[in-house]
Amino acid sequence: MKANRKRIVEYLQNTSITHSSVDKIAKSLGIEEYTARDILLDLAREGNLRGILVFPDHYYDFRYCHDVIDSLQKRQSSDQIPLDLLAKEFDTTKHNAQKILIELTTNNWIHGHLDSVKETFDLYKDELKAKELKCPYCNAALPSAATIPSCPECGAEFKKCGVCNLIIGQGEFSSCPYCGASSHTDHLLEWLKIKGKCPVCKHKLKPHQIP
Repeated sequence: MKANRKRIVEYLQNTSITHSSVDKIAKSLGIEEYTARDILLDLAREGNLRGILVFPDHYYDFRYCHDVIDSLQKRQSSDQIPLDLLAKEFDTTKHNAQKILIELTTNNWIHGHLDSVKETFDLYKDELKAKELKCPYCNAALPSAATIPSCPECGAEFKKCGVCNLIIGQGEFSSCPYCGASSHTDHLLEWLKIKGKCPVCKHKLKPHQIP
């Protein structure tokens, strides 16, 4: 595991990519996909990697999300942007472009409506903005990477989501009954539907077992 971890770190440091799927990274290094995914999760939890998991199977770097936001901000029109056009602009597949837009709109990084039938995205230009990270206890602004263990203003210690590695607000989490690790409730339930085990301790776990 240590050898594979070192290879992944070197791969990410020596490549110019700003986004990649887990299977692509695994294939490039000749390792198992689940091994690459676990290592990326560990690196993100430790604060050594700025990234999010989009529908647990895909990894994208935060810088890439901001590139997408910047690209949308430059648009003159907000009328039904074709997904294939956005995919070409984002240098990814149409399927992945759709997932990225869902992730960004769900988390209020951007505002708009994705029409899966027409395969278009309506951008609400007037409301477009990058998400600001704030302390869930005192509402103080936080560094964009959000890797600090506690709030510099009120001193509150943060809980980090075991799936996305972002700060968890008050009352927004559920915990693994085996290791006690906390995650955003919706992220954990989605993860368990696909993986069937805790993202931290790897113990077998079903959604109905979450208190």
